[in-house]
Amino acid sequence: MAQTDLPGALVLLQETGEYETAIRVATTWLQHHGQHGPDAPDVATCLALALCDRAGAALQRQGTPAPDGGAAQPRPGLLSACQDLERALQLCKQHDVADTLQEHIAEALKVCHTHQQENRLPCALHKSQ
Repeated sequence: MAQTDLPGALVLLQETGEYETAIRVATTWLQHHGQHGPDAPDVATCLALALCDRAGAALQRQGTPAPDGGAAQPRPGLLSACQDLERALQLCKQHDVADTLQEHIAEALKVCHTHQQENRLPCALHKSQ
């Protein structure tokens, strides 16, 4: 595969649910080719989208608050989802790409931060705004 085809291949992986593979390949590519190559913004955007998908999957697997208003059940996926969203936002900002995606991620991080506080989870999030 030609290097110029990589962003398209990453999008296909991400869109078909193979976000873990897309994350692994994009991360490795950015580590080996640097952050400033001509394809770096596209690869970073693909990586950010795959991280958002992984965060969404983690949130779907998490526990939910008790329906009777009692104590919340553990939310094991919440912290990892927040970390993935933070990384996705950092990539978008670093490469100055995907302004709308950045806005959506920032909103999702606010929700994650609120849930972390409600569940007394460690909060390693940076303020997005």
